[in-house]
Amino acid sequence: MQIIIVDQEKDLEAVASRVLTAKVSKTAREQAIEAIRAANPGMDLTTIAPGTVLVIPTLAGARAASGDVLGGSVDALTEQLKNSLDGLAQAVDVAAAADKAERAQTVAMLGSADLKRASATDDQLKSDLAALAKSLDEDAKSGEQQAAAVRESVGLWVADLDTLRNLGRA
Repeated sequence: MQIIIVDQEKDLEAVASRVLTAKVSKTAREQAIEAIRAANPGMDLTTIAPGTVLVIPTLAGARAASGDVLGGSVDALTEQLKNSLDGLAQAVDVAAAADKAERAQTVAMLGSADLKRASATDDQLKSDLAALAKSLDEDAKSGEQQAAAVRESVGLWVADLDTLRNLGRA
């Protein structure tokens, strides 16, 4: 038994052509189509969409399975997922840079001469500004940790995708 991901095949006849050798009888082809239908119960196989995963039972007249039993669709899906993960990492980096720039502006404003003068005579304002500065520092550290965790996770997910893609290629 093997598993395939439908690429351009639109119906069971096309799937059978993909998995059978060219030299099979009409009866063998019909038996193969019925066997494929039976191996995929509950699926509407009248029209098959690209990306559909099908179980292909052992068939008389079937082509020998290549090392990549899932076909090129897995490579395409893996690349699409990797690109999406790269986009996620880039979005996190852009958001972290924007957050850092906004925090730097806020810190610069907190260090302004006007606020320093005002807080010199107002103990509550001085306390509030100190708490805000501490909160901004903690927020910066937390943001850096979260961005690093996302980048690390993306690296692990990409490695997992490579592992999954290579499972059927032994």
